[in-house]
Amino acid sequence: MRATGILILAGGRSRRMGEDKAKLKMGEETLLMRLLREFEGTGDLLVSVAKDAGSPKELTTAYEIDPAFEEEITWLRDEQEDQGPLAGLSSALSLGIHEWIFAVASDMPFADSALLEKLRKERGEAKAVIPVTSDGQVHPLAGLYHRDLAAPLRAYLKAGGRKALSFLETVPVTYVPVGEKPVTNVNDRAAYERAVREDQRPDTVQLVFLALCVGFGMFAKKLIGPLTNVITDFIRLPGGGAAAAFSLMFLVFAAGLTGWRWAGTACGFVQGALALALGLAGYQGAFALITYTIPGIVIDLVRLILPGRGTGYYLIATAAANTASALGANLLVFHFSGRLLLLWLLVAASFGVLAGLVASLVDTRLQNVSEYRRMRRKALRGAKRPRPMDREERMHMERRQRRIGIVLVLALFLMTAVAACGNREEAASLMTIKAGDTEVSVTMEDLDKTEFTGEQVNGKGEVTEHTWKGVLLKDLLADKEVAVTEDSTVTITAADNFGAEYTGREVLDDGTVYLAVQEDGEAVPGIEEGTEGVNVVVFGDKDSKRCVRMAVTIEVK
Repeated sequence: MRATGILILAGGRSRRMGEDKAKLKMGEETLLMRLLREFEGTGDLLVSVAKDAGSPKELTTAYEIDPAFEEEITWLRDEQEDQGPLAGLSSALSLGIHEWIFAVASDMPFADSALLEKLRKERGEAKAVIPVTSDGQVHPLAGLYHRDLAAPLRAYLKAGGRKALSFLETVPVTYVPVGEKPVTNVNDRAAYERAVREDQRPDTVQLVFLALCVGFGMFAKKLIGPLTNVITDFIRLPGGGAAAAFSLMFLVFAAGLTGWRWAGTACGFVQGALALALGLAGYQGAFALITYTIPGIVIDLVRLILPGRGTGYYLIATAAANTASALGANLLVFHFSGRLLLLWLLVAASFGVLAGLVASLVDTRLQNVSEYRRMRRKALRGAKRPRPMDREERMHMERRQRRIGIVLVLALFLMTAVAACGNREEAASLMTIKAGDTEVSVTMEDLDKTEFTGEQVNGKGEVTEHTWKGVLLKDLLADKEVAVTEDSTVTITAADNFGAEYTGREVLDDGTVYLAVQEDGEAVPGIEEGTEGVNVVVFGDKDSKRCVRMAVTIEVK
């Protein structure tokens, strides 16, 4: 004897609606398919249809049933016409193979497994467990019925009975208080339109999930940064392009698991706003709203193209979002070009694919968590379905996509390694000197020369003494064979495009303009957290207004 049969009653004439309610759609699925997906795994799936309904194949097509469910559904036909929903319940009880039958009308789009579990817990000695709302409304077409009711129900129907409430008066019943939403039905067009609007609203669990994705995404970059920096430090690139992939992985989850059209965009914008509010935007400043939002837009666009939640979605969405993030950062801040830009994008794409693989594996493991499964089902209901596949075909596709993902990761990392080795000198550059048509790279070895001490005056007139390690600008230019005269103008520009000008006379002065890579024993921070940078130290400069931080370019004219 099997424990429970899930009976979806789809044999009504739908006179008030004017069309078969089970074929109405919410999102991209029919109401019948929506209920089948919701109750999958809670019991044997039974569907009651009218006596004159078509063949199983015709019904599968008419109700747009996912082929993965075809073998799981048992189609039941009413023995007599116009006997109402009790005829379908009688057919299910007469099978005699289930201890209990959970009967739910096909026009109850919000009935869910939580309602079933609540009724199961209240069974006791009753032969029927029926939900009732706070207004006293009884809902027999979302109830649990014991197999012992098979004979009494047949007799009731044979005697001309049709009303479910009248039949319940003749058997032991437990009434269970429930909320209105799980038993809401759509008897007419107005009720259906209200239900569609209600379905588009976020529920509490989804909002909490989105908030967690935003928070974990911001935390992940900090957590994974030291690990990814092991690679990026070697090739002298900012570490954010790699670490951001694991941050964006959570936005990919947010978009995939809620099914909202612009969930990734919203989460990205919120992350940018939080980064600004909490002072975490760093060198990006107000641009953080843009650099955080663009990857979210890319994720949402990928979800529109790949509505499924398979490995392919995770691989492409994470890789595309991280590459877009790297391009945005380069456009606004880094201004890499040539081989260095290619290397930067390869790193971003490589770690994006790797994070996508991790996301796919996590998704597989979390499907054992009931709330996760519920959100996943809801997201799938709201998405345009890809080409139907049976389970075996779907599993084969998932395995194939993961293998492709692993090959992609290996190939991208190999390309990155080749590009890094061939571009080591360019990647190691901390600064660039421009003089006419000549460009010269400056490395840490060029700057880490000597120790010098002096006083600085801030905007408040406070004087502080510091010890730096670096090089006199005049000596650096001489080492790089860049000519400077007293009539020259030297412009030094920072990563945020702030710049300062110095006369040739100042530069040629032995104790005026220095480039520092350490200050008071600490490395000067670079553009990205954990990287090294260069500061300009100018002695005799009132209020230190020309002490450029995170300098990247020296131009001599």
